[in-house]
Amino acid sequence: MAFVGLASSAAPLVHFIVNVVDFTDKRPFWLMEGFFLISLFFALVLQVFGILPLHKTSGYFRFTLCASFLVINILLIRESRNEDNIHAKHFIIPMLILLISGTIATLHEFYGTTIINFPIFQIGVALFMLAMGIIAGMSVKNSIDLKKQEREILHQKNILDIQTREQRENSLLIAKNEQELSRQRHDLRHHLAAIQELAGDNENLQAYLSNLLENASEACGRMKEGEKFIKLNSRLQNNLLVITMDNSFNGVAVKEGDKFRSAKRDGFGIGISSIEAIAGEAHGGSSFKAKGNVFSSSVYLYLYM
Repeated sequence: MAFVGLASSAAPLVHFIVNVVDFTDKRPFWLMEGFFLISLFFALVLQVFGILPLHKTSGYFRFTLCASFLVINILLIRESRNEDNIHAKHFIIPMLILLISGTIATLHEFYGTTIINFPIFQIGVALFMLAMGIIAGMSVKNSIDLKKQEREILHQKNILDIQTREQRENSLLIAKNEQELSRQRHDLRHHLAAIQELAGDNENLQAYLSNLLENASEACGRMKEGEKFIKLNSRLQNNLLVITMDNSFNGVAVKEGDKFRSAKRDGFGIGISSIEAIAGEAHGGSSFKAKGNVFSSSVYLYLYM
């Protein structure tokens, strides 16, 4: 009766295999599924009307089941080789177990041998279920691994989105800084042009500006980090020219009395001394101070004496 019991679940089994393996050509399985359903229907009809007891049809179901197991294995092997279907490869061993155990049990029944005295087909079904359980476990593990990979990919995508957003913000900041730098350059050129026009051939003023800008440029060059800048402003009132400049520096400034020591050599700074001397010759004055990372210079000069 084991064969008859399995015959009742043969159609669902075939349907399950078709859905899991996803064969390229499903028509042979549709035919097998319909064949089993029709055979089981007629067997039950014959049983109900008392024409043929159900146990009398066991030989028929033995043969058809073994034949179907053989056909399914052939189709599984062909699908796994031609289409490289991993699910088809997984089903080959369980179906081979059913084929071998069913064939041995059928031969034993027809020829009446006494070599095998234990239910070989029932054992084959149990091994088949065990193999299917192992395959199901592998599928679950693969599904978990796939989900883990999907989460990792999503995590990497989120990181990439954050990096892209930060790069976009940095690009906008760079563009904004370039605009500000362009504006400052324009202002600096404007101030220099105005000062040059006022100075004319005033060599003292030209020397002052040269020393002032040289000191600021060298101070910015010594900076290893932080924002580097030079801000120059000028104002003319009557014949008094006032020039102020703020520049960034590394924050290291040593002052003795009213003078700053040089950052390039031992002693006091030559550039600042020159600026003070130039301002004195023009009947003007100068002052210097350092606060944090900003060095401020200011001078006033009388242009027309």
